[in-house]
Amino acid sequence: MDLKSLLISNAKENIESLRKAITENEKLLLSLEQIDVNNAEYRVHLHDLWENEGGKSTTTTTKGTLKEAIKRAEQRFKQINHRSDVQANYSVDLLIGKERYSVPKCYWQQFKEN
Repeated sequence: MDLKSLLISNAKENIESLRKAITENEKLLLSLEQIDVNNAEYRVHLHDLWENEGGKSTTTTTKGTLKEAIKRAEQRFKQINHRSDVQANYSVDLLIGKERYSVPKCYWQQFKEN
């Protein structure tokens, strides 16, 4: 295969990949337009800042509001680690089917303790 043929082949493959990506994004858009964020599935991961000292990180999946998801995750974290506070790094995802989408900090920060 000469260089020109290779470049044409690569361009065609890129076009096909982009078509598939567009199709997937169109499906995602339909899902997002129909989702009720006040009754959605959230996954909250709390990475314990004291993990090297025996603390346990937690991942909690909750259906409901973002506020409820944060609260439940913090309660579970405190229970598992026998603590009255939460010293952890937060990671929050919105789950749609098998896909997960990171929720920006500015949306969930207001709901966390302190």
